[in-house]
Amino acid sequence: MNITTIPVADRRKNGFLIFLVSVAATAAAFLNSSAWSEESYRRDGQPECTMILVGKQATVDGSVLMSYSNDWDGKGASHVIFVPRVQHKPGDVSKLSNGAEIPQADISYSYIGNELYWTDHATFENGINEHQVAICFGTAVQVSPKAEEVDPLLGEKAQKPGILIPWRLVLERAKTAKEGVDLVERLFNQYGLAEDGSFAIADPNEIWVFQIGGGHHWAAIRVPDNCYVIYDNTFRMGEVECGAADSRCSPDLVQFSIKNKLYDPASGPFSFKKAWGRVYTKTPPADRRIWRVQSILSPRSSLPPDTPYFEFPLFLEPENKISKDTLMSIMRDHYEGSPLDLTDNYKTGNPHFTAERTLCVTRTQYSVVTQLRSWLPAEIGGVYWLALANPDISVYVPWYQGITETPPPFRSGMGRSDQESAYWAFKRIGVLVNAFYGDLITQVRSTWRSFENDVSAQQESVEKTALELSRKDPALARSYLTTHSNALALNAYQTAQTMIKDLETRCVELQNRQIEKSSWVGWAKDPE
Repeated sequence: MNITTIPVADRRKNGFLIFLVSVAATAAAFLNSSAWSEESYRRDGQPECTMILVGKQATVDGSVLMSYSNDWDGKGASHVIFVPRVQHKPGDVSKLSNGAEIPQADISYSYIGNELYWTDHATFENGINEHQVAICFGTAVQVSPKAEEVDPLLGEKAQKPGILIPWRLVLERAKTAKEGVDLVERLFNQYGLAEDGSFAIADPNEIWVFQIGGGHHWAAIRVPDNCYVIYDNTFRMGEVECGAADSRCSPDLVQFSIKNKLYDPASGPFSFKKAWGRVYTKTPPADRRIWRVQSILSPRSSLPPDTPYFEFPLFLEPENKISKDTLMSIMRDHYEGSPLDLTDNYKTGNPHFTAERTLCVTRTQYSVVTQLRSWLPAEIGGVYWLALANPDISVYVPWYQGITETPPPFRSGMGRSDQESAYWAFKRIGVLVNAFYGDLITQVRSTWRSFENDVSAQQESVEKTALELSRKDPALARSYLTTHSNALALNAYQTAQTMIKDLETRCVELQNRQIEKSSWVGWAKDPE
């Protein structure tokens, strides 16, 4: 938009936006001149998405925990959804992403989760079903050029297109994580794959993490109960024993790797990441996320930041038990206080505009911590803690598995700013804070820290009430939890709207302070 054509009244009302345009231009110029470019960054290590998985013996209360951030372009509005249970008729079919049809199950289980909307077409990635089975998208990865050549993905142009990862189907059909793993294994082996990446399937007792190598090859490993694993956008899975009880593989993974010279048995045990992953001559900024998470959770076992990704251990035991709050803090991390903190705690700049790809980035569309607890009914034990937009400027709201409805602002918006969308309200906060990060972030974090502390303080009481209701009638518990989660969400949304007004005002004040320091102001005061 050409700002010189805006009417005077609108220029006054939206003056802060004009300032933000100049800030964005400055940020873009900085990025173009810094140590990496977006093109080389994507080539040398895709920067989208981070996933952390934690086994039940590694957490403070015995929960299974998964955290994930979707770090694409920041313009896909995140909607919170509830999908009800469906009783199907004999002969009904379910259509896969490649058009293939499989027999429909008698019942599709209900689930909650979130969808992304750039247009009117939804992309579904994460959720929890009525049996506390959860899926977590994970990360896109880069396979080696040779692996791509010998086993390309089976996209739309393939003679027999493969399938996309069947997120919804797992939630619709699985009562346990193991059932979800069995389902995915059958579908992958039967139809092949049209996308690569890593992802996880979990329930209150275990987590399985998958790694896709090509159109016909993949592997899955059960996360040890006493460990955690961090996935960035690299091949993290190393040695895989395809016949072991805690792993699964495509039938000919090792033999195919040998036949196509991806793996030489003389080099030692088969390593999926060394055979199929892309090896870099230097450590891309994106890979230092592995170092950061391991340095926080297992500092005595941590390797140096520039260690090549394939040398980091896959699973580690944490030195202290991990909580949902631990993961929320990590997902908000910009390497503060570490050797890679390039802004000295925001004194010298905005952590989103440096040469480091930190865990928290400004283009995040949502961040989620999924909590699964075996000692509670599924509608109470499964909690989907969701922060819209980048989590450093947002708040984690608890959506219980038992909810049956979400408020309109949390299922509104697409790939363009929308005044009625909760997602876009939080994204506006991010844009404003980016203008003067060091001056504004403390105020924003203080507000959301207070909100989250209040929610955590209420959690035990809320769940006790829900449990009492569930014993009488699960429908009463679901109604109660729906009211509770929706009220918290709307409170967060209203707080965000008020915060936007305060931040806009503060941005104008900070803008004026900068103007007062400029040379032309001094000349105007003393032209001689």
